[in-house]
Amino acid sequence: MATELVYIKNLTEVNKGLKELHALLVPGNALLERPWKAAMEALAEAGAEAARQAAPVGKTGQLKAGIYARVQKGTFPKWVAIRSRAKRKSPKYPRGYPYPRLLEYSAKHGHKGWFSTAIEGAWGQKAESVLAEASNEIAKIWQGFR
Repeated sequence: MATELVYIKNLTEVNKGLKELHALLVPGNALLERPWKAAMEALAEAGAEAARQAAPVGKTGQLKAGIYARVQKGTFPKWVAIRSRAKRKSPKYPRGYPYPRLLEYSAKHGHKGWFSTAIEGAWGQKAESVLAEASNEIAKIWQGFR
């Protein structure tokens, strides 16, 4: 088996340059975190509010009250989830049945698509402005960071 040795001239200077680059990038990520996370949270709340407004009104109001938004934890969230925790309990389903799913996908009940259609409409109106605002804030931060 053949082996080759590679010698790098000025290795200490290369390491020094990499450390300087790392020192620039780490604070940069911390600065960019806030606008991106705020944009994702704004989209999540807009979607949840649209779903609450479109929720069919029932006897208990549990469907409307159970809608909530989640944003992925971490520095740069990649997803937003709008969920409903409403459940209908009965002798047949003692642990509860997620009836928002039934209303969303069953054409028989007359509310087909109420959840996804409302969220898509809200995001279609709001996404461009929220993301443009976040990108402008990031651009301002980078200009001041240089």
